[in-house]
Amino acid sequence: MAGIFVNYRRDDSSGWAGRLSRDLSASLGADEVFEDISDIEPGIDFTEAIENKLASVDVLLAVIGPRWLAAADKKTGARRLDDPDDLVRTEIATALRRGIRVVPVLVGGAVLPTAEDLPDDLKGLLRRNACELSDRRWDYDVRQLILRMRPAGSGHFGAAFLDVARSSLKRLRLGFATALVAFVVAIALLGLALWYFPVWPTRGQLAATRLAVVDDRLELARPDYAYLEQQGAVLSFVGTTELAKLQQAKPDMVIVGADTHWSSNDPTALRQIFEGYKVIGVGSAGDELFRVLGLQLSGIAHDDQGNLIVEDAALLERPLAISAPDRSVDVFKAGAAGEVVGIYDGGSPDIAGFDGLARWQSSKNHWPVARQGNFLFWGFETTTDQMSDSGKALIVNVIADHKAQPWTPLSQVYEASEARRNLERISPGVTTGILNGQVPKNVRRFAIKKPGSIEATLTWTSTDCPLSLILNGPGQVGYFAREDGVSPLSLEFVVTEQQFAKEGDWSITTACFGNLGPTPLKYTLNLNFPDS
Repeated sequence: MAGIFVNYRRDDSSGWAGRLSRDLSASLGADEVFEDISDIEPGIDFTEAIENKLASVDVLLAVIGPRWLAAADKKTGARRLDDPDDLVRTEIATALRRGIRVVPVLVGGAVLPTAEDLPDDLKGLLRRNACELSDRRWDYDVRQLILRMRPAGSGHFGAAFLDVARSSLKRLRLGFATALVAFVVAIALLGLALWYFPVWPTRGQLAATRLAVVDDRLELARPDYAYLEQQGAVLSFVGTTELAKLQQAKPDMVIVGADTHWSSNDPTALRQIFEGYKVIGVGSAGDELFRVLGLQLSGIAHDDQGNLIVEDAALLERPLAISAPDRSVDVFKAGAAGEVVGIYDGGSPDIAGFDGLARWQSSKNHWPVARQGNFLFWGFETTTDQMSDSGKALIVNVIADHKAQPWTPLSQVYEASEARRNLERISPGVTTGILNGQVPKNVRRFAIKKPGSIEATLTWTSTDCPLSLILNGPGQVGYFAREDGVSPLSLEFVVTEQQFAKEGDWSITTACFGNLGPTPLKYTLNLNFPDS
């Protein structure tokens, strides 16, 4: 085939479309796959640009997600498909008019619309057989899609191999050199057949899993991930300043290394970059990235607290079997230790779409391994050579499990998180709380409406237990203001125009970094900020 054009609507199916494009490119070659043409230069007639682009393709894949039909213009509220100049509509209509093969590709549980739902120039879409890509059987469905797109009469690669093999035997009478050439061609076709239709597994439990590691050390970081390569993973390394290279790497998953930093990045730009990937964030760096992306996966730093309880039993069974009496696993080697960050879910859980995978045995609400949609938190800031055999097996199983999970684009997770945050944000005034050995820190988020002064006063009854009062906000590494000591504590911070312009929530943290003892500590927080 000369080329495949992937047509999709960004606010409906960009994550699925990006994943599909990467898989098609990996199988057919990057030169064979074209995505949308949103990069049309100013002043260029977009209808002419579409005609030129479609002139070089044989197949247009119309990716239809759950919001494809109802997507509306943000300014007018009108349905975008009803606009004759809508790019998605124009691309499909042009392909139908020119006789290009059009395949409706249904993702996210979407169904084909009815004729009454479509403008006249798109009704021909309903006469095309649709292909459904299920999140749970994605690899299989994509492979079937590739088979369906191959030209009729081309036959199976295995049949092609047999035909060439027979031909090579017949040509023996034409001379050894000619037969040798035919045999080499047959071997090449067999290689292609095994590439598309593998009949025996590649070595390792992560066989051929493409992992892009974001780490500014680049190739120098490879030894830290050697165990994953031993398990068959194919690694590539990308720095934080060259994230555009992720499109070239076409990974199945992105691992965000523990030594990366994200607070100074633009949240909107990062959300666009990570929209189409499954991501594993490691330690405090993963926590920092997820905060910037607007997810609710947020961590609290604490030391190793012993064994994990793996709540999802499947993570102990496949692809590697882990011996774990009572589902208890110690990730670190004997004598080894490292920094660990865990998610505190408040016991609700109070995180939209939260999936707790492994918690501390000593605390039912602290989760060093947790997931929210396409984003998985691995709280252990350590290399695999510091892990026990069970710990190494667990990270392999976590990667394999995360790859197999249903696809949930970042935009959907962000919207759910934002809705939950809107309920959780506090208003100016007085609030109370409790700290104890299990919950040594409370974080309260709030949104300011304009520049101005933030003032906070913290009081509590115990006179021998010092606390910390910490103010933080968007774009800041560390904190904007902090006070430590005994009751009462007060702080004040003036938000400038420049600081107000940065996107994101502010937070006020009440914490004890010492020993709280067995008795819960009750406190009162009086917080005031520009709210109107």
